[in-house]
Amino acid sequence: MEKNQINKSSSSLRALVRDERGMSTVEYVILLAVIVMGSVTLWTQIGDHVVLALTGSHAEIIKIPTTP
Repeated sequence: MEKNQINKSSSSLRALVRDERGMSTVEYVILLAVIVMGSVTLWTQIGDHVVLALTGSHAEIIKIPTTP
C-alpha cells in the first residue's frame, strides 16, 4: 500500500470517528429498547399477579359447599 493511500485511509477513518450524524437515532433506539424491556417486565409481573388472583379465587370457589 502506498503512503498516499495510507494517509487517505487514515483521514477517512478519523472523519468517520468524528461524524456524529445519526447519533440521535442510536440514542432513540437505545431508549426504545429500554422502554420495551421495562414494558415486557411489567406486563409479565402483572400477568403473574392476575394468575395468582385467579388461582386463589378458584380455590375459594371450590371450598363453597354446594346444596343438593
